[in-house]
Amino acid sequence: MFLLAFVIGSAKIAQSLRVETNATYGAEVNWGQACFGAKGSNPGEFTIPFDTNVTSIVLEHVNGSVACSGDSAAPSAWGCSCLGCAQRLGTFMTDASNTIMFPTSDAAGMVTYGTPWYYMDGSAGLPQDPTLTWAQPASIPAGQYRLWYGEDLINEPGVGSSEADNVGTTCATIKAYVTYVATPSPTSDEVSGTGDPHLSNLRGEHFDVYQAGSMALIHVPRRAEPARTLLLVEAEARHMGDACSVYFQVVSISGKWTNQSTPIQFFAGPHGTPEEDERKNWMRFGTMDLKVVRRKKGVYYLNVYARKVSHSGYEVGGLLGLDDHKDVAQRPRQCTRRHAAVLVSSVAQVD
Repeated sequence: MFLLAFVIGSAKIAQSLRVETNATYGAEVNWGQACFGAKGSNPGEFTIPFDTNVTSIVLEHVNGSVACSGDSAAPSAWGCSCLGCAQRLGTFMTDASNTIMFPTSDAAGMVTYGTPWYYMDGSAGLPQDPTLTWAQPASIPAGQYRLWYGEDLINEPGVGSSEADNVGTTCATIKAYVTYVATPSPTSDEVSGTGDPHLSNLRGEHFDVYQAGSMALIHVPRRAEPARTLLLVEAEARHMGDACSVYFQVVSISGKWTNQSTPIQFFAGPHGTPEEDERKNWMRFGTMDLKVVRRKKGVYYLNVYARKVSHSGYEVGGLLGLDDHKDVAQRPRQCTRRHAAVLVSSVAQVD
């Protein structure tokens, strides 16, 4: 039999985003759609790919309807709406173990709580409204989640009978409003490097790259597995001429935000990416803007620019984000001060 819990246990609380802070932002995240039926153990399942801090969750009705009685109740998006009876909401969000996550008794607008019905004030939603809002701050771990019709949730086959006269299936888009904090932005809206300093990250640190190899510049979310990466910007740095001269020769952009099955690649060299006006050709990926520009200063190389890096709603990794740059910034012994100024690799970040 299903066990209902009206509070989120400590095991369900994800760690908050570890970003050094001086400002708080909000962003809308779309978790896709789910359809759930009014009876027969028929929840709608969806996935939350990353640990997330939310201020509220909003369900937007797509199609279909449910009712608590096929004979007397009018169709509704979220609950039970019948002539002469109270307007009752009956939509719940649970984890994969069917523990109720939303709404709980501390949700804004909740005036009474029943099993399996509850009531919200008019600003939060009624059974026939096109949206249902759960204004309930919470930390949600990544994983599988479900939308349920309340009577279906508490009635396994053969256990209860209150769902017997229920009818219908309803479908909704699940959106969350997330909160996160971002590091202080650099002194201008757009930061770039085409000489010393060559890289500028979210922390406002400036450093040079002296080590060749492939390196992640932006990784959203930070530490995400490849299949769950929203945006990954990688650069291949090569020694060009001497131990001190390192240039970006290939830049690859991949992740779900690109809507591409293969990485988008840019190449230096005489037949590589055309030189572009640096004020044009920004590419939008999710909440972030990127630009790759081919330049020539003795050798061909690539500059990488990014803006709105701290607006993604996720902790950002990579050399432009919050990852450590100690290894790539280690200067070779044979690199003298005179040679140090030769390095040209550039990155830009905009808050």
